[in-house]
Amino acid sequence: LVQVLDLGLPAGLQASLLSISNMFVQRYINAFGSSAMAGIGAAKKIDKFVGLVGQSLGQATATFVSQNLGAQQPKRIMRVMTICLVVVSGVGLVLGNLVYVFGHSLLGIYASNEEGMREAIIAVGLTRMKYVGRPYFICGLMEIGCGGMRGLGRSWVPTTVSLVGACGIRLMWIFTIFRQMGTLDSLYVSYPISWGVTFAAHMLCFFIVF
Repeated sequence: LVQVLDLGLPAGLQASLLSISNMFVQRYINAFGSSAMAGIGAAKKIDKFVGLVGQSLGQATATFVSQNLGAQQPKRIMRVMTICLVVVSGVGLVLGNLVYVFGHSLLGIYASNEEGMREAIIAVGLTRMKYVGRPYFICGLMEIGCGGMRGLGRSWVPTTVSLVGACGIRLMWIFTIFRQMGTLDSLYVSYPISWGVTFAAHMLCFFIVF
């Protein structure tokens, strides 16, 4: 029971607090009006298809790293990490760019034409897909680093890194850069930046623990 809680509780806490940071982002999005809210809501639904790739491979990384740790096969652990990083980068890049290229048509499925707002909704959705959907593979890389640490039995470390990196940097960005510029572009560029910094921190921690 203690082992289950030690591994599972940090993961649940991480997911909850990341949702809270996204609530702060949503608060500022609401200020851009109903078309922005609708466009970004539609883009989120499409982005999730890309994001699920990273989440799934992150879980696979944790599984295979832990199995090889138990089997005392350190070389296989590094092979698992390498394969997962390559796969999540390749698949994420392809899917992220595909959904952006076909973004107008995909967003059109969700966008209604109430009060002639269809094109405005699609334009806002494409802005999010440009800064979040296309580089979503970086989030996938972050998931691999996180999964690798959990596979080594250190669940609190990636949780702490994710909260400081993905949450902390994003909130700091909102209260500094975004407050000065005040555009959706400046808001959403914080996502790939926070993912990249958090991924680098995850990998540094992984190599230290490994």
